[in-house]
Amino acid sequence: MTLTLCTLAFAQSPVPETVEASLKAERLVKQQLLVPLKLQEDKRSRFSRARLPPSDRRVRVLDSTAKKDKVGNTFVRFAVDGRYGLAAMSAAKSEADWTQNEIRGCVYADSGEIFVQYGKQQFRDASVMLGKKTKPAAEHICVEGDGQLADLGLHQL
Repeated sequence: MTLTLCTLAFAQSPVPETVEASLKAERLVKQQLLVPLKLQEDKRSRFSRARLPPSDRRVRVLDSTAKKDKVGNTFVRFAVDGRYGLAAMSAAKSEADWTQNEIRGCVYADSGEIFVQYGKQQFRDASVMLGKKTKPAAEHICVEGDGQLADLGLHQL
């Protein structure tokens, strides 16, 4: 009886905005970037000389709260990690199996726009990952209001 009341009370508690924003950003990246990217990679010939795509990918939202850019729009930073070869199928999965920060970028959850880091300090629309030609994003994209470039792990390049 007590367990039921606790579970019921927990189920009715409102979801914090930060958690909701992270889940929305993660869902957008999966739907608009990773699913189309996987479909495109599946069409590639088995005999292609191109690098093999990861067997598995995961999205990590890097911000606990949304940041505001110079224009006042909110964004959340993300990173996509990949796992290659037999490590993806292994029963003993560990954190060491993941190659971190293969794709880095930011999501504007309100508008549904996704931008990926392209080069050291340049961002482009995520459709560039699908082979579409895009122009560099405006200077305020993924840049915090104080003018600092959102740190997306540039030190790891």
